Amino acid sequence: MTEIMQSALRAALVDQLRKSRQSLIVSVTNQAMRDIPEISELNLPVEFQNSVESTISRFIHFIAEGSLPSSQRLDPSLQKIVRSLISRGRNLSTLIMLFHQSHNILEQNLLEVYIEFVKENDHFDLATLLTDMRSETNKFVALRTSQFPQAFLEQAARLKLPGNPDILDQVRHVLGKTTNVPRIDNFALKGRIQAFRLWTADDSHFSTSEGTELSRKICSALETASTSPHGHDTDSPFLIVYPSPSLLWGWCHPGESQKSIDWDAVIPAKFNFVLSPVLEGLDGFRSTHRHAVQLKRLADRTSATEIVRNNRRIITPDHSGALTMAQFVDRLPIAEEMVTAALGPFAKSGTYEDVVRETVRHFLRFGGAGAAQKMNTHRNTVKYRVDRFQESQATARIDSLEVRLALELAHWFGSTILAPEDES
Repeated sequence: MTEIMQSALRAALVDQLRKSRQSLIVSVTNQAMRDIPEISELNLPVEFQNSVESTISRFIHFIAEGSLPSSQRLDPSLQKIVRSLISRGRNLSTLIMLFHQSHNILEQNLLEVYIEFVKENDHFDLATLLTDMRSETNKFVALRTSQFPQAFLEQAARLKLPGNPDILDQVRHVLGKTTNVPRIDNFALKGRIQAFRLWTADDSHFSTSEGTELSRKICSALETASTSPHGHDTDSPFLIVYPSPSLLWGWCHPGESQKSIDWDAVIPAKFNFVLSPVLEGLDGFRSTHRHAVQLKRLADRTSATEIVRNNRRIITPDHSGALTMAQFVDRLPIAEEMVTAALGPFAKSGTYEDVVRETVRHFLRFGGAGAAQKMNTHRNTVKYRVDRFQESQATARIDSLEVRLALELAHWFGSTILAPEDES
């Protein structure tokens, strides 16, 4: 045991760490999500924050007791992160690297706790404390990372993917531009191509037959809604692979001039669904994939009521502005700044502010009568709300690009980027 751990100051230090626990969780989570791109790419913000909370709690327990808690299994949130890494083809070293990067951020934030502790216990030397705590931290990191190999083996065994893994490899190679081929599994990489993504709302696993049948329904709906067929009768009508047990990547050949489709009637309630725009050929195959990835991430983050319905999420090309909003999923701090600057007092969550923003948004898109219909209110009420909003604008016109974009950002991301409602 080091000097600080043997001393009577140990209990006081543990008490200081416990008092700082919540602020450490928030600051470490926010900094890691901002500074470590690989963590943002996982798109598991809740699980990552939970894993930070678990790690900090275990660190405090280790400082207090000199050992980790009795359970040798990783907490559920970190297990989910491990599964996500495996499904993306990442190896054990990636997990260890991410843990070390995150723990370095934790140590930066712990420094402020140690400085505050020494101020309150001025008979103890900061340099000595930092030396002692570095030794204890190294022990904690070694014990924590020793749990990772077994966790990786356990989660890899669970991730027995449906579908054909050889086709998944071919798709990955084509998407990564490491190979150019005319077709994958008899699916022609030419003509009009549209990508879709399906993932289970409850994180349950697909069966191969379930994914195939649902993909057939989706492509049939697109074909039925078209005014002319796709013209690839000798080819497979769709291509599907499973990068994880709960996620399906799909492509099909739609016809031209699609009519509107009632996707709620096509997609079962247990699935989320996004559909890319239609593009052409091999480059279109790759681009539709990127669009679908972006739209899925937007679907996972948005609070827009037309997207989140009946405990599931659906985004299609019918949702105007979705691809633009998807570009802000990784830029939410910038989106928040833009909303604050453009909307002023209406850049916060609140019943009144929410109603006024939505009224102005509909007014700019559909005019006074359309806004009244959308908001189910009288046109005079629409005018009153629009006037109140215009009065809040120092110089900008309400139909300026900045205001329009800010209203869309507030609509799609809601409380994630809006200031909290006044509690008074």
